[in-house]
Amino acid sequence: MIPVTHDRAQPLRFALAVTCIDGRVQRPVVEYLRTRHGFDYVDLITEPGPEAALTAPERELTQAAIRRNIRFSLSAHSGELVAIAAHDGCAGNGAPVAARLEQLRAAAELIRSWEPATPVVGVWVGGNGTVREMLTLGRVPALPHPQ
Repeated sequence: MIPVTHDRAQPLRFALAVTCIDGRVQRPVVEYLRTRHGFDYVDLITEPGPEAALTAPERELTQAAIRRNIRFSLSAHSGELVAIAAHDGCAGNGAPVAARLEQLRAAAELIRSWEPATPVVGVWVGGNGTVREMLTLGRVPALPHPQ
């Protein structure tokens, strides 16, 4: 895990990740967002197969809860980015990979429609923990400049 070092003159930078409850996914996503995009902290919202939960019409109560938690996180921590993560071997979503990638895109677009001022990235976590950014909606904040 990358230690958080912080210059108190600069505000802490937060992102938010909507991930599966599967523990193999959370750490790689957090480390990716910290390393690739320079965030100090990453809030987490977890749901089995979140890309399916956010795109299934019959899951409206789950979608409302995720939306409420996204708004809370972004408001409480001035979050600069939302990531939605899907992964290999998901027990919460048995759809074929191609369908899951479409769900990932649709879920990212839904989140972006809820929070149009906040960039959204869709990421795929491989079985070995590698994270690939599959899509980006909006302008992602640049890494902070070195002091």
